[in-house]
Amino acid sequence: MKLDITKLPLGEALIGFVLGAVVLTFVLAFAFPTESGLGDKTVAGSPTPEASPTPGATPTPAETPSGTPAGGLAVVMKDNIFEPAELTVKAGASVAFDLKNEGVAIHNMRIAGPDGSYNTDDDAVSDPQLVNAGGTATLDWTAPDQPGEIKFQCDFHQPAMAGTITVE
Repeated sequence: MKLDITKLPLGEALIGFVLGAVVLTFVLAFAFPTESGLGDKTVAGSPTPEASPTPGATPTPAETPSGTPAGGLAVVMKDNIFEPAELTVKAGASVAFDLKNEGVAIHNMRIAGPDGSYNTDDDAVSDPQLVNAGGTATLDWTAPDQPGEIKFQCDFHQPAMAGTITVE
């Protein structure tokens, strides 16, 4: 004789309970979204998100008398974008980027070296190289002595998640 648990009243109740718990979990997960799950969406009755910086605005770090930025230059990594994506620094300046991952995916920041190519020995990359959601990192970098444009990207979301540093 073979025992079939689905034929027993207790077995049916157990299976029903498990299925009900799974359905309830999904309903509750979507009924009460968290901030990290909203992306750029808002929910009725929730606070309005703060305005984004003007696309043309390019923050320049405050400088000390020696020409080195005072404190770090804040860069926020969201899902598939850097804020800001356009930065300006002085030629030869030592810059400390303070990175914060406000997205849900893993991110990083990699600055192309003098050869203009990524993933070569002359790149500068965030420390740590994998920045989890809600995490922070730093990137210490020295701008070239010559004016020009330097590319940077997230290794995991390129080419969409990229930006430019203008060296003046």
